[in-house]
Amino acid sequence: MALKRFLPQQVYLTKEQAWDVLRFFFPNAMGGLSSGSLTAADCAFAQALLVEAIDASCNLGYVEAAFRSFAGKIPGAFSLAAFAARAGLHWFKYAKADDLKDPKIYEVVRLTLQRNFSTVWQLRVAGGGYVGAYDK
Repeated sequence: MALKRFLPQQVYLTKEQAWDVLRFFFPNAMGGLSSGSLTAADCAFAQALLVEAIDASCNLGYVEAAFRSFAGKIPGAFSLAAFAARAGLHWFKYAKADDLKDPKIYEVVRLTLQRNFSTVWQLRVAGGGYVGAYDK
């Protein structure tokens, strides 16, 4: 699973919002980082995780009627709908305009992204960088 890459001018998340997103995906792996210590690459990584989570959850939404799943909300005052309104529809593979009015992130999607990108995040928390690692 490859995450979308964002140019600096395409990153809409503030450091505080990125912090909320990263805590949502990696609640027990924030190390000594704070929202103020996040870099532009951290914000881009958080946004890439968020876009992938919304998109994958929309794809799973088709089976929601058969299987009820927990739809998680990003902690803090962060509004997924406000983010989705600014996000380019071309960023998403499955999400449609109507899906972005009230986006949800399913727990199974959160856990999959957490598992797939925890090593990347742990390396970052340990003081490393991304060096393109999250787009492979």
